[in-house]
Amino acid sequence: MSKSVLIVEDDKLISSVIEAVLEQAGYSTLMAFDGLQAKAMLEQKKPDLITLDINMPEMSGLEFLELMKPTDYLEGVKIILVSGLPVGDLIDALVTGADWVYEKPVAPDRLLDKVVELIGEA
Repeated sequence: MSKSVLIVEDDKLISSVIEAVLEQAGYSTLMAFDGLQAKAMLEQKKPDLITLDINMPEMSGLEFLELMKPTDYLEGVKIILVSGLPVGDLIDALVTGADWVYEKPVAPDRLLDKVVELIGEA
């Protein structure tokens, strides 16, 4: 069974690019367009990794992390934050529980390399 990645991103173009890169590499993907959808999906299936945008409607990526980190839902799940904010502003994300952060636009091959590093090949 292939490893799975939950893509949480409100920009449909960006989420489609991330999905295509990961699926081409053999990962299975799930999509959520805000933190509330992501929370609901985690209650159904636990992915190996989450790519998480910070600025989203309904619930930001940081709010999602703050809500979910104290629970068992994220135990063992690696998290990569992908945001349009400058890296200097993303330090809070690492403190909140992210494993890595990228500024947008992120090169798909760099993102894939980090996914492989964090959870292994599909």
